[in-house]
Amino acid sequence: MAIPQREFTPERIAERCLDALINEGARLLEEGVALRDVDVDIVFLYGFGFPAWRGGPMFYATRTGKKKIHERLLRRYERFGPF
Repeated sequence: MAIPQREFTPERIAERCLDALINEGARLLEEGVALRDVDVDIVFLYGFGFPAWRGGPMFYATRTGKKKIHERLLRRYERFGPF
């Protein structure tokens, strides 16, 4: 069975990657591993080399709207299952 090809824009790829980072950051906050959004961002900035001028994935989530990102994650979950 062939899997149909889909096209992705660079923006769409970046959105999916950021959503995954934000989801993991939210899990760290939920589990108490990190206390604040900025704690997660600091790890991404200094530990993983995330570009400082972007402010970190949690900053992006706040700027974009956490509700909007949550809805995107739910849509992907409904379509593809747990990921």
